[in-house]
Amino acid sequence: MIETGWISILPSIIAIALALITKEVYSSLLAGIITALVLYIPRKILKPKEFVETIVTGIESIIPPMLILILSWSLGGVCRQMIGTGEFISGFVSGANISLNQLPLFVFVIAALMSFSMGTSWGTFGILIPIVSMICQTSNGNAMLIPTLGATLAGSVYGDHCSPISDTTILSSTGAMCNHIRHVETQLPYATLVAASCAVGYFVNGFFNQPWVGLLSGAAVLLLALIIFIRTSSRRIFEY
Repeated sequence: MIETGWISILPSIIAIALALITKEVYSSLLAGIITALVLYIPRKILKPKEFVETIVTGIESIIPPMLILILSWSLGGVCRQMIGTGEFISGFVSGANISLNQLPLFVFVIAALMSFSMGTSWGTFGILIPIVSMICQTSNGNAMLIPTLGATLAGSVYGDHCSPISDTTILSSTGAMCNHIRHVETQLPYATLVAASCAVGYFVNGFFNQPWVGLLSGAAVLLLALIIFIRTSSRRIFEY
């Protein structure tokens, strides 16, 4: 069992190591295939025909997610460059007459929508962080700089996590070998519950301007939702 285990993972280890060292993807993949060939064929773990069929099957399984990635990157590029989503959002945030106390909540929602539509959290970071820093440069906004930057990061990660055109979402569904849209549908309720709790925390923090009050408020909402969920699930199980 131990021998079979290291034989199965050694080609992957070699391919990953060479990719990190040489930065050459194709040569690394070729090295991994040659290593698997040397390990599998002489030991008669696979016949030559089965080995080739396995390679073809692997290529066939990776084509759909690669097509989704290419199309999602194209759609994200259209949103960022041709439509000008980033410029529109930045102008909207800069021109919106929002109270500084509620700026974290406002930026959290904007970052989530922006990241969801473009499928990238890092791109949202690059657009919103300079705007947020500029808005909070005033004497009244210094106290809201850290909460607003945190809201920017949190909202961007949430939108990227739920976006069907995000590369991380696509690769996650591919690694789990499940339908891509089904994967998005199943993770939305969990991520949205946490996002709603965060939104409540940012909203409360705007009134008290105390980070621990916002954290406690968000945690209380999340705990209350979990209690309701547990009780509802218990009743359904009891009825069945």
